[in-house]
Amino acid sequence: METEARRSSLHANNDNGKRAIHDDDDVISALPDDVLLLILQRLELLTAVRAGAAARRWRHLPRLLPNLDIDVATLLPHRHRDFSVDHVMAAYADATAWFLLPPPGTQHHRNFTSLRLSFYLAEGPYLRTIGDAVAATKADRVQLDIRTTYVALNPITISDIHERVDHDLLCEQLLASFVTACPATFARLTSLALHDLSFSSGSNELSGLLDACHRLEILSLSHCTPSVIEIDAPSCSLLALELHCCSIHSVELTRVPKLERLLCDAATSIGSIRFRSVPRLRALNLSAMHLHHYIENPALLSPALSNLRDVRLCNFVAHDMHWILDLLQAAPLLNNLSIQMLPCWFSNGGLYKSGKEEKIPNVKHRNLTSLEIKANRISKDANVKHYIGLIRECAVCLKRIRLLEQCGYLNCSQVEQS
Repeated sequence: METEARRSSLHANNDNGKRAIHDDDDVISALPDDVLLLILQRLELLTAVRAGAAARRWRHLPRLLPNLDIDVATLLPHRHRDFSVDHVMAAYADATAWFLLPPPGTQHHRNFTSLRLSFYLAEGPYLRTIGDAVAATKADRVQLDIRTTYVALNPITISDIHERVDHDLLCEQLLASFVTACPATFARLTSLALHDLSFSSGSNELSGLLDACHRLEILSLSHCTPSVIEIDAPSCSLLALELHCCSIHSVELTRVPKLERLLCDAATSIGSIRFRSVPRLRALNLSAMHLHHYIENPALLSPALSNLRDVRLCNFVAHDMHWILDLLQAAPLLNNLSIQMLPCWFSNGGLYKSGKEEKIPNVKHRNLTSLEIKANRISKDANVKHYIGLIRECAVCLKRIRLLEQCGYLNCSQVEQS
């Protein structure tokens, strides 16, 4: 009797606006749209689309998702030897328009909390279709993840080099044309990730990109090779700059008033970094090699880096440990410091040791609370142990010291002491 009554109640319409289910529907389909959307939001987009195709009750739901991540790799799984980039991007542009544009006969804009699109740069109408679809929506956060390399399975030969250069130039032109054709789209971006761009025209191209992206908060470059990155944008909204596996001659942060975080991984090669006006810079995640200008000239640390709170350095040389005391003196607000040392056979003599007589700064640091050091044979390195003692004397509020024993190979470590 209870089972029959429950079934009857599920089949009946109610005053709360919940949908009634029919004999061919399951119990889950009786749930209201907002609950079903919570379920779909936890699935990959392709799975959510397939769920919509499998049941009439769910068909309209993928278009109502408040957070969309339309990734060409997951929405359109493909093998490069079976499909051309034109085939993939044509299907991707159509799928993006279906998700973002209102259904035919309606005029309302789609509203999203967050929107992320990941796709290839390609010739044809695809980029304009994507840009127009994004411009027709309303979203709190918009991220574009733009890839230039449609990797073939066959290995690249010497005869492919000239073709690769032409491809790089074409991708730069496509990106510039995309920005010009869809200014409303780029003006609304909050995050932009670029992959495998050479930026042969230099820093002007990046400066123009930042000028077009008024709301941009995060800029990420991966496997890019600009000769120079110079950012002089006093009105930009950039909060974070990330460089992954890039090759750059120099980075000049001239005027970036809102920048809070700079990340350059150890695989990124940078000739030098200069900090001019970055008053809100709070976090650095760099290789010590990127900072050799400041290691050789510690007097330049202040006021350039005086507001740092969190510093993480890898590839640090044991003979440059004295510089850490200079950093503490220049950054009185520093809370957390993490250092990964180079193995001892890489640091013979110190890469950037000036040879001058070193003086111990007379400073009492009152904000550093956490110190982490990763080193090879850390328990037997007298130089490192000596400077740990000096840091303890300097940082009067230090609460936690964590020492990690690192094996001879980089990025291989295990906890020894804490």
